[in-house]
Amino acid sequence: MLTRFGVQVVFSGHDQSYERLGPVQGVHFFISGGGGYMLYALTERDSFSRYFESRFHHLECEVQDDELHVLARDRLGGGFDRSVVPRTAPPDAGLVPRP
Repeated sequence: MLTRFGVQVVFSGHDQSYERLGPVQGVHFFISGGGGYMLYALTERDSFSRYFESRFHHLECEVQDDELHVLARDRLGGGFDRSVVPRTAPPDAGLVPRP
């Protein structure tokens, strides 16, 4: 469904850690839950995992021209992972425009 409608980035939380996955069929995934009480360790590495950290953090996102820049920053202000997601043309999902 994500690729059908041209979704390029998914942000999710709840896991008390940071992980960047993908791209999986053109979709980039960021799991950001580094503000919780206790951090989670990595128990099983997914084959699409590109980066994992068990540390308190937040994400900073900025759009520059046709790119999304994502910076993972720890609680002391240090950046520890960055990623650039270029905009791609959405697929023709066969949607009927609204009147």
